[in-house]
Amino acid sequence: MQYFSYLMGADQISDSELGEIGVEITSKPDSDSRTLKISEQSLERYEELISDKLDPGFWNDIVSEKRILFIFKFTDGSVKRFELSKKNQSEIAQLCHDFNGDPLEKTSDILAYLAGNDFYADTIARFKHFVDPNKLSYIGVKALIINAEGKVLIAQEPTHYVGGGKWELPGGKIAKGEEGIALEEILRREIREELGEQVQVEVGGIIDVMRRPWNKVGALSDQVMLVVFQCTYRGGDIQLSEENHSFAWISVSELPQYDFVPGYLPVLEKYFRVNN
Repeated sequence: MQYFSYLMGADQISDSELGEIGVEITSKPDSDSRTLKISEQSLERYEELISDKLDPGFWNDIVSEKRILFIFKFTDGSVKRFELSKKNQSEIAQLCHDFNGDPLEKTSDILAYLAGNDFYADTIARFKHFVDPNKLSYIGVKALIINAEGKVLIAQEPTHYVGGGKWELPGGKIAKGEEGIALEEILRREIREELGEQVQVEVGGIIDVMRRPWNKVGALSDQVMLVVFQCTYRGGDIQLSEENHSFAWISVSELPQYDFVPGYLPVLEKYFRVNN
């Protein structure tokens, strides 16, 4: 297994010492930091070196696709080592806050916090050991909006990022503070935000519930649950927000023309099958 580390606060550790234990220095972003590649065979000796010679008041994180390690060296010289788990993530977040001064609300999402360092981003994206496949990252609401011609409104994701440009239904996730608000009201808010204040949509009842993949870095799960409401378009101009690139009204025969975000096509096929 390959490990990566962004080493700072290690004036006492020379390049030659790292080389002697088989650690490769891949870059020196500045005079105080080094990016490292560490083999499985070198890991134990590297941890010993860090525990012994890291400057007090610093910590070192060691990242792989399956394990994330932290070594904190306190100002009194004592050392505390962690392997990231759900049981200790809060303690690690608190120590990152204490050592570095970053806001706790930032360090508490520890995977996203680490992925903020470009050196770790790709590895964190592949880190799956921390993800519980039986849990959801969030619950959201979606609108299957039908116009007078029986066509359904779909919206296109932004196209400026890798993998973007796919099509989905309007809507979004339950925001913080909305836990006690009816799902219909949350969906109305999402419709206004995504389609503009002028659009008039009547929110009906729930017609489907779907799960879809969620691969965002730092997510607590790799899937989300979405509640789909049947809605009726009553009029008004659609004015898309930055959350969407384009929109289209489609019939069942047009479904093959669009590349949908995973999970949406079965919902649309089911709707058209029942209502045609």
